[in-house]
Amino acid sequence: GVGQGPFSMVQPGVITNPILNNANYLYTSIVDENGTAYVLGDNSNTIYTVTKAGVVGTLPVTGLNSPRGIGIDGAGVIYIADQAAHGPTKTYDTVQGIQGTVAFPSSASYVQGLAVGNTGNLYETDYTNVYTVPIVGPGTAATTVITPANTQASNLIVDSNENIFVGGSQINEIASGGVQTQINTVGAGQGLGVDAADTLYATRYTGGGVAELPASGYGTALASLDTGAGPLGGSVGPDGTL
Repeated sequence: GVGQGPFSMVQPGVITNPILNNANYLYTSIVDENGTAYVLGDNSNTIYTVTKAGVVGTLPVTGLNSPRGIGIDGAGVIYIADQAAHGPTKTYDTVQGIQGTVAFPSSASYVQGLAVGNTGNLYETDYTNVYTVPIVGPGTAATTVITPANTQASNLIVDSNENIFVGGSQINEIASGGVQTQINTVGAGQGLGVDAADTLYATRYTGGGVAELPASGYGTALASLDTGAGPLGGSVGPDGTL
């Protein structure tokens, strides 16, 4: 089922490149409890798998249409959001090998990002709203307008306290109690990750690479990682790998 697990803290480590010279446009990723990364191939409509040992494969998920958001729950079910207008969210059970769908509000258009929370909720964002749909338990579906305005809101992440962070040209936080604030004006137009200390990892940031934004003040980067790169997404694995 879906449960709350510990988040990891990213420590200085070795940068590796398990997918080299890939011909497809790789967008963003999620990591499961075994350390396997699932990477979206946007123009190839493919989900690549990368094990901790660096072995690259693909999932047999069909019918993808320019996927832009991916998440995973505690049961190993992956959720994939297409950019297609008003399309349902696709699911793939990595244990059972079964594909399915989750219905989202018809107002959700061209979804850009997706995250699975710790309380049985699935979250998606388009450029103007965050949509909440319960996938476990008696939760209530909701639509939250992104305000203050976040230019081209394109991704989101949920921390262990069910606070939602929406990345775009700025970064907004929607607290678990519902209060929304803009915590960063530089933004994370491509991806967000979060660790055990609620530190955010924002891509791409000013100067390139990944910015480390501490919970003590999300508006100022603590450090920059891999500044020579132009990443298009990111995620934090349970073993402390970004």
